[in-house]
Amino acid sequence: MTISFKILILALVAAAVFAGCSRLKADRTRAIEPDGFVSDPTVEPLCADTKAQVPYEVLEARRGDFIRISIADDCDRKAVSSTVSELALAYSRVDVCHPEFTERGDQYLSFVGDIVCDFNAGRSMPISEWIAL
Repeated sequence: MTISFKILILALVAAAVFAGCSRLKADRTRAIEPDGFVSDPTVEPLCADTKAQVPYEVLEARRGDFIRISIADDCDRKAVSSTVSELALAYSRVDVCHPEFTERGDQYLSFVGDIVCDFNAGRSMPISEWIAL
């Protein structure tokens, strides 16, 4: 191999690596909106359920996977359970946050099937047991 052929191959490899890196950077910057939130086209807008017994605000939803909602602190546990049961028809996990703490990881309750994880109490239990507390 001649020196010019080796330089040509190195230049082509460098160009391919550079093109791949710049494409990844462009994809990342396109997915981040000006306010810092990452847009996700799989998230579907959701209207408030008219059967819900407690008012809630949808913070984030990914149909079939999870929904994160905000519910006021003074709501009745039975009404919260009823609302979560309605949402569980479309989502496998329902995370509940306080209205003033709405970021990911701020949930204080997480409902999966008939189990509720109470992060404040540090334990999980059946929903019926949680309602009775």
